[in-house]
Amino acid sequence: RALPKPLKRGIADAVRRLYTGRSLLKYDTASKGFRFGDVLNLVHAAPDPAKPWQGELFRYALDRRHRPDTAVPPAGDRTLTAHRALIELPVTERRAVVTGPGGAERLAEAGMTWESLAGWLQGPMDAAAWEAVIPSMGTMALVRNLRNFDEAGVSDEVAATAAARICDPEAVAASRQFPFRYLAAHRHAPSLRWAYP
Repeated sequence: RALPKPLKRGIADAVRRLYTGRSLLKYDTASKGFRFGDVLNLVHAAPDPAKPWQGELFRYALDRRHRPDTAVPPAGDRTLTAHRALIELPVTERRAVVTGPGGAERLAEAGMTWESLAGWLQGPMDAAAWEAVIPSMGTMALVRNLRNFDEAGVSDEVAATAAARICDPEAVAASRQFPFRYLAAHRHAPSLRWAYP
């Protein structure tokens, strides 16, 4: 059934505001029932005139949905091109990227989340993998993974930077998490290093 025009307009406005290279990498996956390209086909959103890069991003989202084998990220989007370069690396070379010099920066530039890193490595998330991705993790992801950090043996130095970030009042307010999330993380983290910044 057709969507009412006001609803289409509202969704198109949200698409122009929310669709970026990073959001495409995080939320437009084959496991989702409704992809970015499906939304674009449904509402026929036009790119925002103030965002000249958005037209190429929309074309790429449509290509990812309808022609995934031939979809090429826009050359002007550094995140998508860096992500593509990492994805194309052979599995045997991937851990060297994580542990090598500038590994954390490469992962951050490519928009790698901890979830995508775990799948990309096709192996365990050891201390080196966590230490490479922790600098680019958001507050909510840090709070959810305190136990995983301890189980992997993340160094005290990296743990201290993560603890400082989750104790920062501005970061906590910006994360919009309820206090029970912090309480649950505190109760499930085996180490007391998370209790004291």
